Amino acid sequence: IIIGAGNIGSHVCTALIRMGLQNIVLCDDDTVEDVNICTQDFTTTDLNKPKVIATAEKALLINPQAKILQVNERITRLKDFHNIIKKINCRTHIVISAVDSIEVRDNLKKLMLKTELAEATLIDGRLGKEQVEIIVEKNMKEWNTTIDPEVRTDVACTEKYISYTPLLCAAFIANAVKKTFMNQEQPKTIIHDFLSDSTLTMY
Repeated sequence: IIIGAGNIGSHVCTALIRMGLQNIVLCDDDTVEDVNICTQDFTTTDLNKPKVIATAEKALLINPQAKILQVNERITRLKDFHNIIKKINCRTHIVISAVDSIEVRDNLKKLMLKTELAEATLIDGRLGKEQVEIIVEKNMKEWNTTIDPEVRTDVACTEKYISYTPLLCAAFIANAVKKTFMNQEQPKTIIHDFLSDSTLTMY
C-alpha cells in the first residue's frame, strides 16, 4: 500500500513494478499540475489527471499484468482502510508512507492501529530540501511519526525539492521493500544529506 502518489509515491510505484511486484494499492486525492513535473514521475501528458491514474497508467506500461488498486481519495477514516483491506489479495502487507506532513502521519497511524495493518511493515519516506530520511518498522506500533533529532528542521519539508532527492528516496524505499520480502537485516533509519555528502544509518 502506497499512501501518497507525489514526490515519493509516484517514483516508488514504478520502481516496485520494475522489481516485479504485481499487487499495489495506490492512494492519493490530488491531480497532476505543471509544478509537479520537475520532481514527480509525471510528464506534460499527465496534466490534470488524478495522480493515482497517471501513476498506474505508467506502471501498467511497464507490466500490463500488474494489479494496481487506485484509490483516488484522501484516507482519513477507519472505513477507508477497511475497504482497502477487503480488496487486497496478498499475504505480505507493507505500508509505504509517502505523505508530506507529521499531522497526516499521526492520523494514518491511529487509523491503521485499529486494523490488521497494525502488524504490517511500515516504510516512511521523508524529504526536506536536499535531505532524505527513510524509517522502517516491522509493525505499525513502533512507527515514530515525529521528527528525528538528526533531521534538519530549518526548512519546510516541501521547500525547494531537486529532482534527484525523491529519486534517491524511492531507491531507498524499494531496497527496503526487497529486504522485507527476503527477510534480510536492514537499518531502521537512513538519513542522507546531499549538502554534506553524508549518510547516517541506525539499526
